[in-house]
Amino acid sequence: MNKFAYRKGVAMWSIYNQLIAGIPETAKVQDIRRTSRWTLVASEWAIGSAMSFQKENGQSEKFVGTSLKKLASLILSDDLSEASLGLAAINSFYNQEKKIYNTFSEYSLFKEDALKQIHNMKQQKVGMVGHFPYIDRFPELRKFTTVFELAPRLGDLPAERAEDLLPKMETVFITASTLVNKTLPHLLELAQGAQVILVGASCPLSPHLFSAGIEQIGGTYYPLSLTELVEKKTEKQLPLSKLGIPVLAVKDGV
Repeated sequence: MNKFAYRKGVAMWSIYNQLIAGIPETAKVQDIRRTSRWTLVASEWAIGSAMSFQKENGQSEKFVGTSLKKLASLILSDDLSEASLGLAAINSFYNQEKKIYNTFSEYSLFKEDALKQIHNMKQQKVGMVGHFPYIDRFPELRKFTTVFELAPRLGDLPAERAEDLLPKMETVFITASTLVNKTLPHLLELAQGAQVILVGASCPLSPHLFSAGIEQIGGTYYPLSLTELVEKKTEKQLPLSKLGIPVLAVKDGV
């Protein structure tokens, strides 16, 4: 098990099990695509995306036409290529436009990038798990933001420094790709005294996450077919975030 994984055994899996349980038994996988960085799954409702951690093993096509719920259960796998498929499948159910607007109240849902609010946090100690390109566009954010990254860039700290520094933060942005490598539960444990915001194209827009101590979730839905999405990404060389609609959901009462 990853050394940063949650140490309370069964409790670690409650986030994952709740996300899987909400998917209908009858749902089927319609299509799967992989890019160099992303795993994409299409269901009858939507496209789900998840960051890829390992090179594709060439076995994705065998899941087309199979149970979406069974594919979603691969999020539990120690094989990170399979786990990326699982999270993308989960997101292909939860990150559908109609479901999002039926699930969250109009007072708790915003069409905006969750990271934009960081500009209003200059008086706080802000932690960021995962290096988001957004922070490179605004160098002044570095003055009050500490970035923890598995592959640190200039100005980042190694991911293991989160163990002692994350509990000191007041607001923590966490990349939802931590669901894939199973580090999220322990990161939530470390950040339990902070406002936690789960963000990125890998983020399920599900209220189940609020019960895990997350106050805000910032994800994406795609108003395109999977073929259109891949074609536009390839032709225009755009980041995936530019092809979707950002959505920020806030826990009621926060």
